[in-house]
Amino acid sequence: MKKTKLYSHLSGLMIALILSLQLPMAAQASMIPTATALYSQKVTMDRAGLVATLQQKVLQDKMLALGVDPAVVTDRVKNMTDTEVASLNEKIQTMPAGGDLIGLLVLLFIVFIITDALGVTDVFTFVHPISR
Repeated sequence: MKKTKLYSHLSGLMIALILSLQLPMAAQASMIPTATALYSQKVTMDRAGLVATLQQKVLQDKMLALGVDPAVVTDRVKNMTDTEVASLNEKIQTMPAGGDLIGLLVLLFIVFIITDALGVTDVFTFVHPISR
């Protein structure tokens, strides 16, 4: 008789536990603005772009020549805040690649035209020297 009483108590306890576990859980879900999702994705891509840039052989050779360990630089980029990553990427995007080559070419073109017109050089055949 004691076993059946024990089994009835245990079965009652098991039923209570099973029923309590099957209660529906309240899920919290909300919409996030598109701008927030895009910003998060942009920051992730910016950070990955910086790390990829730092992995370039030419840049790593230059860092080693300056006495900087490329692994330390990569770790620092990974630990930068989102604002710092965005700022650095903006600066990199606005910097001219290899300097202002077009401005230099225009300057040289003008200098050669002036020197041709003065009769000092004869680079361009379409420029005739000024006769004195």
